[in-house]
Amino acid sequence: MKKYIHSAAVWGLVLLLCSGLAFAGGIQTQFAMRGDVEVDVMKAKVSGDILTIVLAYKNNGGYIKLEENAGDVHYIEKDSKKKYHLLKDETGRYLGDPISGSKLYVEIRKTGQRQMAWFKFPAPPEGVSKIDLSIPGVIPFDELPISR
Repeated sequence: MKKYIHSAAVWGLVLLLCSGLAFAGGIQTQFAMRGDVEVDVMKAKVSGDILTIVLAYKNNGGYIKLEENAGDVHYIEKDSKKKYHLLKDETGRYLGDPISGSKLYVEIRKTGQRQMAWFKFPAPPEGVSKIDLSIPGVIPFDELPISR
């Protein structure tokens, strides 16, 4: 009976970590320019011709409210030196959240709390495994690994 309980606990932990629900670090971490916000890239994955980036903003200070221009969210593919901006839908709305109108909007009321964000970009060419991601108000994520 002990082996079964131990094994079940281990598999439960593995599933939790693989599901992305555990926040024990991300692919890469940077700080917002104001210093009391930590930003983790939790996912950077190409599927088909779309790159999806998932971020977790963490409040390390008091009340946090960030409003930045969503049009300035981009990544650079170094080999071709090409800049890729957020995708838009057929109505001209950016594909990402939390975006209100043309603003990236992050609000975290309590220290230690997190807010998730996601963005959709055109995928970089095949063979590209790292990008430089730029989110307004956050130190750039250089050499960010992406998966396919």
